[in-house]
Amino acid sequence: MRWVVRAVMAIVVLALVGVGALFLIPADRIARIAADRLGEATGRSVVIAGDVRPSFWPVLGVSTGAVDIGTAAWSDQGAMLHADRIEIGVDARALIGGAVRVKSVVIDAPVITLHRAADGRVNWDFGDAMRSGGAPSAVGGQTGPRSLSLEEVRITNATVRFFDEAGGSDYRATGLDARLALPEMAGPADLEVSATVNGTDVGMVLRLERTDEALSGAASAMTLTATAGANTLGFEGRGGFAPLAADGALSLGLPDPAAALRVAGLPPTTLPAGLGAPRLTANLTLSPDGRVHLRGATVSAGANRLTGDVDFAPGTDARAGRPMLTASLSAGALDLSAFSGGGADTPATGGGWPTEPIDASGLNALDADIGLTATSVNLGTVALGRTDLRATLDQGRLVTTIREMQAYEGVVSGQVVVNARRGLSVGGDLKLAGLALQPALTAAAGVNRLAGTGAGAVSFQAAGGSVNALMRSVSGNGNVRLADGAILGLDLAGMLRTLDTSYVGSGSKTIFNTITGSFTMKDGVLFNSDMALTAPLLRAEGAGSVDIGAQTLDYRVTPVALSGADGSGGVRVPLLITGPWAAPRYRLDLEGAAKQNLVKERKALEQKAKDALGAEAAKRGITPAEGETMEDAARRKLEEGAGKALKGLFGK
Repeated sequence: MRWVVRAVMAIVVLALVGVGALFLIPADRIARIAADRLGEATGRSVVIAGDVRPSFWPVLGVSTGAVDIGTAAWSDQGAMLHADRIEIGVDARALIGGAVRVKSVVIDAPVITLHRAADGRVNWDFGDAMRSGGAPSAVGGQTGPRSLSLEEVRITNATVRFFDEAGGSDYRATGLDARLALPEMAGPADLEVSATVNGTDVGMVLRLERTDEALSGAASAMTLTATAGANTLGFEGRGGFAPLAADGALSLGLPDPAAALRVAGLPPTTLPAGLGAPRLTANLTLSPDGRVHLRGATVSAGANRLTGDVDFAPGTDARAGRPMLTASLSAGALDLSAFSGGGADTPATGGGWPTEPIDASGLNALDADIGLTATSVNLGTVALGRTDLRATLDQGRLVTTIREMQAYEGVVSGQVVVNARRGLSVGGDLKLAGLALQPALTAAAGVNRLAGTGAGAVSFQAAGGSVNALMRSVSGNGNVRLADGAILGLDLAGMLRTLDTSYVGSGSKTIFNTITGSFTMKDGVLFNSDMALTAPLLRAEGAGSVDIGAQTLDYRVTPVALSGADGSGGVRVPLLITGPWAAPRYRLDLEGAAKQNLVKERKALEQKAKDALGAEAAKRGITPAEGETMEDAARRKLEEGAGKALKGLFGK
């Protein structure tokens, strides 16, 4: 039993020594050592004011008064960190042996100020101190920064201010909690952060493989996961901040973009319903000059998926401070109907053009050169097949070149220009071939009365701050050729046959072989004077105007119901088409037809008289000379006859 008694006595002695050691904690020395080590690690002044008292719970160590960690020499924003109290924990076993080793630091409710100068300098850059290796420590002769070891640093309920002179912003985060594990300066570090920024919960988990390299600003292997509301950001690769650079795998999920914008201090927005949550994955390279390169990028939103490469260059003096975006993207089937404000069965009917102002200021935000190919594009009201576009944006002027666009069984090509340099203007030159008219016109303008195949060309210009203003200012010219189709809801042959305008409505139609014509546009009104229609039972001519801005028609069609085998003869009655193009009115111009018939009869009588006069003149041997009328020839013949008679009378 002797060894048992001795063991118990030894334990009691050790316990008494431990308790005694707790009461003999060198509080001032621990605080001074902690301040020195932190100052060596950061290269900043560390000032501990007020009483320094031993603490036993929840941390074995000391509790300080107010603490200030200085900022960079160039910053005028006050201390980088200010706390009313800090708890410093020590290694109890080392303390019993007479050594002081700092194990943990707990900072409650500090105010942290991060400052970025207009020239890009940041006050959290501790590079010089990290690279110097630090001065010898007060403990064991070890060097300061590289021997710094902290099992845990905890910050609770902090307020963080980020003052960015370069970007002109001042952000604040409240309720920040953080935990840092740093076993050794030359090894890995783990940091966990949570906070509330502009009313949105944010979080971050960061692992640095070499803490000394990372704190010096050099590129270091790292893994980062961040959240802002439901949004997520992930990065795995290498990164540094002196200069700012990164290279690795990036992932970004934005199911709630409004939350991400609130965190950034920007006005919130929401995505169109039904689009799906955007997500980006790519290999990211951020170069020291601020250029961003995304290789093998994939952007998805719902069923939409874009792949390709993207490059972004910040503004330079040579580009007058304008950033440049370059991208080459490809996609399968793109469904962008959510951006149209309605589905594919919501046509633009005759209720008037939208008058809401168009905000085109975004065209001045940057320059761009973007190529896009897609197997199909659904714009809601318009459905496109294979599409190959190139868009270039230069100082607010966007030029979209349509290299190929399959639409409604046809092909569209050409160029469209949107210019926001001074106000807003739109122009373009487009060619169409093989277009299925009825679905195309229904989708584009809510007009479903024309079927067949169309081809043509149009050149146009317009200016204005709304769709309504643009449509009322459009000018230009073009031509169309329609083939093998029908005018639905209108039976021209039936009207001519019965002189009854009731041949209008469902089930009525005019089948045609071709319709051709050219047009001009000025101040939102289209003018045409040479429309020609050929059909199995009739032919027609047309002229009039289409008020594009007001969505109305004022058009006159003169059809002729054919009766002769050679296509001549038949009834000829003009038809007036007026009113809104969504519901036009039809009226036969019988008075005009009567006038036309009187003119025709008068011309026939005049021709008959001329023919009779010609026959009589031929009998009398009167033949007009070149450039001479029949009347002049008859007069000449009479004068010649009178002259001969006078000569005979006087014997000459």
